[in-house]
Amino acid sequence: MAAGGGRNNNKANLRVGQPSPTLQPPASAQQRASPPPYLTTTAFLITFSVYALTASRSIPGGDATELATAACQLGVAHPPGYPLFTILTHIIIKLLRPFTAVAHAANLASCLYGAIASTSVYLATQAMSTSSSDSLSSAAASFAASAAFAFSPLTWQYSIQSEVFALNNALCALLFYLVAKHDGTFLHTLLGATVCGLAACNQHTSVFYLAPCILFVATFRNGHSPQFTTFFRTYHLPAAAVGFALGLLPYAYLPLASPKGLPGSWGDTASMHGFLTHVLRREYGTFRLFSGLEATEGRFMRGIRLYAEHTVAETFGVGIVLAVGAVIDAAIQVLRSYITDEACTNTATKTTTKTTNSAPTLLAFASLVLYIVVFHYLANLPIENPLHLGVQMRFWMQADVAVYVLAGVGLARLVSCIPARKRGAFASFVVFATLLLPAMRYQPNDESSNTAFHTYARTILDPLPHKAKLIVKGDVITNSIRFLQRCENYRADVQVVDMAMLTYRWFVDVQSPNFPDFVFPGTNYHPYEPGAFSMRQLLVANVGRNVLDAARRGGDVFLGATPGKPAEWPRKITKQLVFMAGGWHEEDRSHEGMFEHLPYGMLDLVVPHGYMATQMRRAAFDAWRAHSLHAMELYRDIPTMAKSLFPHELARGILVDETRWERVCMSDLFYTHHKFAHALLQISGSRADDRSDAERHAVATDAATQCAITLRHVAEHHPFLSPYVLRNRGICLQTLLRCASGEDVTSDRAVELGRIEDDLAATFRSYLQREDPSTLDAGTRAAIEQIIARRSFKP
Repeated sequence: MAAGGGRNNNKANLRVGQPSPTLQPPASAQQRASPPPYLTTTAFLITFSVYALTASRSIPGGDATELATAACQLGVAHPPGYPLFTILTHIIIKLLRPFTAVAHAANLASCLYGAIASTSVYLATQAMSTSSSDSLSSAAASFAASAAFAFSPLTWQYSIQSEVFALNNALCALLFYLVAKHDGTFLHTLLGATVCGLAACNQHTSVFYLAPCILFVATFRNGHSPQFTTFFRTYHLPAAAVGFALGLLPYAYLPLASPKGLPGSWGDTASMHGFLTHVLRREYGTFRLFSGLEATEGRFMRGIRLYAEHTVAETFGVGIVLAVGAVIDAAIQVLRSYITDEACTNTATKTTTKTTNSAPTLLAFASLVLYIVVFHYLANLPIENPLHLGVQMRFWMQADVAVYVLAGVGLARLVSCIPARKRGAFASFVVFATLLLPAMRYQPNDESSNTAFHTYARTILDPLPHKAKLIVKGDVITNSIRFLQRCENYRADVQVVDMAMLTYRWFVDVQSPNFPDFVFPGTNYHPYEPGAFSMRQLLVANVGRNVLDAARRGGDVFLGATPGKPAEWPRKITKQLVFMAGGWHEEDRSHEGMFEHLPYGMLDLVVPHGYMATQMRRAAFDAWRAHSLHAMELYRDIPTMAKSLFPHELARGILVDETRWERVCMSDLFYTHHKFAHALLQISGSRADDRSDAERHAVATDAATQCAITLRHVAEHHPFLSPYVLRNRGICLQTLLRCASGEDVTSDRAVELGRIEDDLAATFRSYLQREDPSTLDAGTRAAIEQIIARRSFKP
């Protein structure tokens, strides 16, 4: 009777889930649950070492430069603010500042996050593969998955620059690991919830992993038994709430940083409305990537197809097969566990051990599917543009985390199926083959000598006079300049107003104290909003009247300044000048008829409309040309400027990759020369009545000659030449011949003119070969063909 009572009590214990020796996993399973410490450390050290060796010593492009600036000065980054990244990276910059530059320190911070991400992929893979594989198979497969993920081209690229994606990868992979290891204790619940909060604090897209993981932990205890109601009745719910709140604490940094009003800091996060607007990305559109004029919908299937192609390419197709195999195997194990007779204690014990690791595998797959589908449904970037496609590709890394974990689980299962006597050799081969990846991909991913954006920013800032006023447009221009000013104290005297920030109503209130020489005639820059102002109104308020009057009389602001010595420009002149970089806003044409751009290196000086075509005298032309050529002195030697500025990038083919920001830099540098040539073309066709014929002829001849020379070098050395360059060069040559039509031609001059005519025919011939026939009207084509035929026929 007593014995029977004991048996009944044991059964009661089983029903309420109290601990029993018969329910503990075997010792071998417990040993398999933890990876060898040296392998975990090895995965981390290899990844960090390779990342650190290939990280740029200078600033990267795009948002990475802005994030580095925010971390450097403890400002507020663009929505949603990225406070976790900002705080952690600032600490690392402070620690490394005595040993290296700020930009390099910020990049090394991401190297650290990337190495943690790689290690977390190892841990997650190992935790999910222990039930179906022995320790050797699990360790080898986990190491392979970790290295394959770390040294995939996309992950590598964004783990060696100051971006938020490496940290997001680390938190998402760590979340998978914690779910797979969750044992229902208070500490595990608290830790998992804290990681969830930190992930949400770093990247909004992580919510598509957080939601399934939270539901899984709340529904399944130990990965097997449904315990949804128990979760809400015990200490787990308070632990989860406290942990999640702790993870969100970095957001408290935003209202503390906003009142400082640092240059480049976003939003007015000191107020509740401003804080919520910033955190929820209302100015961009919550859960949307893009707020620009080109924002589009309906790219769902195209985005998924491109992601599938990316995954197949980066995993050589093998990763997809292994991941699918892992999902199928996990589904079979889970299905078997629910149709097995649980009355048998031994069977229940085995099933629990399997399902503990199989169910998280299905969770990773479900999270992957949810993320891919919802993300591509919400993404509104015009990915037909290669640069915008490159921006969207950065978000694929979160999906890659799940793909490589699943592939690792599938590989572990495959290795475990090999006979035991051959298993060790095969596992060694897998590890060795994976370690070849960093060697194979090292050179294409080596950014250590990439200084493209630093050179680009200095090229813009160097020619500016002391305390100049500059309006900028474009991420590369704005972010690169701001980093040099705020983190390197380089040309901090220049007052740089960001045209994109200027469109927000908080800008004038929060940021205007940083620009004492600027006058803002309204609440914000928007030509169609009540109380706002247009570009015309902004320029009228900031361009000095004396400069406008002098320009209309044929004078020139460059006459009173020395080329190459911006600091010596008269202050009474520079206070009245406004420079721009990046051009006009596409939707605001209010400046037309009143202002135009006079090229000045990579910059433009705002001058009265028609100044170049009707008012520039010879002295003014000579002064402007001297200043413009000096402003381009870093790349004045046009035939070799691409090689001298970006030798490392050209050697690796980066500047041909349209998804990278370096392509924008090079395009802008070449466009600077074309812009200069186009201004020369306008000047060469001047019809000013208040100039003598001799003066007008001299200016036109010199302008047309310089135009032809400039565009010849661009045409010969531009790595991605556009047909319009050839067309405009042909027009310059025609103008040059027209200027010579009234001359007394000597024999030497006749030979020279003959060469110009040959050059004209060759230029137009090349233009017709490159231009799309559908864009060329019949009259223009006939006229060009007539010019070619006239020079080709020599009696």
